[in-house]
Amino acid sequence: MLCVRGAGNFSVRFYETLMMGRIPLYVHTDGYLPLSDIINWKEHVVWVDYKDRHHIAEILLNFHQQLDQDSLIGMFKKNRKLWEEKLTLGGFFESYKRRVKRNL
Repeated sequence: MLCVRGAGNFSVRFYETLMMGRIPLYVHTDGYLPLSDIINWKEHVVWVDYKDRHHIAEILLNFHQQLDQDSLIGMFKKNRKLWEEKLTLGGFFESYKRRVKRNL
């Protein structure tokens, strides 16, 4: 799912895509992704560095060619679980609370 950013360096569509258990196409433009110290975002998105943006079609095709049906469905489920456990309001604050406790 292509999630074009809005007026800022973020996109609500990115989180809606994860909520629906789908895979965002993320062009890394030095934006900040939440909980990046505990979430390996490259496991949840098709990651494209800004310098490689002219090769998005090739990167996307290569990504999908490496997945079989079971792997694709597994990634859908993993992204939905990520959203539920870490990116909903309750999940985010629970993750944040655990981080703070670790750092005390």
